[in-house]
Amino acid sequence: MPPEAHTSVNIGTSNHPRKVATLLLLGAQGRNKLRFGNLALTSTRMMGRRATFLSDEKPRDVEGIPPKHDSLGPIPQQQLKQTSLFRATSQWILICLTMAPGYGLGFRRGSHTNDHLCPSGGHHTDLSFAFRDATEFTFSQLSQDGHHKGSDIKPVLVRGDVQVRLAEQSFGTNIRVELALHGSDPKLTSSDWLGIVKTDTALTLKTPRWMPKEDSSASNEQSLCIYVSATIWIAPGTVLETLGIDAETLSVDFFPGLDYVIRKSTEISVYSATLSIKANNAPEKLTINSRETVIDVSSGSVTGSYPLYDYLAIHTESGSIDVTIDPKAALKDNVKPAVLRLTSNSGSVRARTSTVSIPDREYRADVYTSSGSIDVSLLHGIRTSLRSINGRITADLYPFGDNNTRTDIESHCNSGSTDITLHSSLSHPDAPLKRLNAYYGSSSGSLRLRYPDQWEGTVDGTTLSGSVKLNWEGLKVIKDGKKGWLKRHIKAVKGDGEGKLVFTDTSGSVTLTGGTGAIVDSRESRSVVEVGKE
Repeated sequence: MPPEAHTSVNIGTSNHPRKVATLLLLGAQGRNKLRFGNLALTSTRMMGRRATFLSDEKPRDVEGIPPKHDSLGPIPQQQLKQTSLFRATSQWILICLTMAPGYGLGFRRGSHTNDHLCPSGGHHTDLSFAFRDATEFTFSQLSQDGHHKGSDIKPVLVRGDVQVRLAEQSFGTNIRVELALHGSDPKLTSSDWLGIVKTDTALTLKTPRWMPKEDSSASNEQSLCIYVSATIWIAPGTVLETLGIDAETLSVDFFPGLDYVIRKSTEISVYSATLSIKANNAPEKLTINSRETVIDVSSGSVTGSYPLYDYLAIHTESGSIDVTIDPKAALKDNVKPAVLRLTSNSGSVRARTSTVSIPDREYRADVYTSSGSIDVSLLHGIRTSLRSINGRITADLYPFGDNNTRTDIESHCNSGSTDITLHSSLSHPDAPLKRLNAYYGSSSGSLRLRYPDQWEGTVDGTTLSGSVKLNWEGLKVIKDGKKGWLKRHIKAVKGDGEGKLVFTDTSGSVTLTGGTGAIVDSRESRSVVEVGKE
């Protein structure tokens, strides 16, 4: 049975624009796409459980033994010898790495490897924490200012990852957390500077933002850093009410094969690192599979494959969206429409829909960009809305559902062109589309519309100064004239359906083409991947 939980993935707001990070989402089909972008630091309420992180328990002393491996050093000289351009670029990268602690600059490294971004001669320790019979769990990594304030300080770079994995062996508990800590200075992993707070349901790691130079054993030229490797092992069949991960500077990786149930909510906050969702050929085993999923990104990009149960919303401020949508069945005892919302203020939106197996339910979609383009292949159910202020709209829409039910398509673009292809119904391909209404608007861009022969209804269009071309066998023009000096009004009918096709364009051209041949030609010319093909 699909999970009933709510997933909310919050990755930054514009409150702290100095943070820089990478967002990597690997979808269920194993796509290896890497997106770079700025992810801003924010403070997000984790299911109202912030008080759990502020427990009065004393931090544990985490002193241990020196690390065995050396991972951070100067870039090999052979990598800098190509040309003066490469040398200059490499020097710039070195400068960025040196300034990284102050500006939150981080680069993705392999998870749980010996490449720890910390120099040799530091400090290393391994810790393990058991949570027996826990019904809820939260892991948090937070930065703290420390208690030695002053102007002569050195910033501390904290990087690493949180891995959520299936426990293949019995630990005698349903959740176990393993921490591997590496510090460039022994004091960084002592209880004076590093705090660990454990309760029955939460584990909080508090890392320092800076250290006074007088307290550091490192030279003035040597950077201070802590590398954290945290693995959350979850036993098979574990049932949790809630799961939360709050990582301020750590990457978060979800691995395939996870087998547990979240009854209420799952919330994941990643501020200035990467979020990686790794899946195999069994996406139903992936835990980011709630009835409702919300992803909010400040200036990073979102890619990957996402299930659409009851509600899927993805928003970016300035990063792009490139996702695959996998429709899922509704709950039998609580049927809700499947609602998809993809929005971006200044980034582009690209979405493809898998039609390998489409559950019979109601679908709604809303796609919006302010200045980015839209390129989507979506199921059209009860309602589909496509809006862009300054970007191009390109869409393939596939009706699904009862053809006798009224459905609505709305598209509006201020200054970009619109290119929309409406296909025959996936659920009833031979039945006429008699109650499908569509409203297309454009201010200064062209309109290019393609419709299947199954559609029946009335065409009503107006343009101010642009041309109009109709190429559709069976479409009968009953009115074509001017209103005033410039405005042109066209009215036509096809069949006896109640459907409506309304278009308005101020200065762009309008082309309406009907028939299967036109639709096939359009898809081939645009090289759109066939929906439903893996």
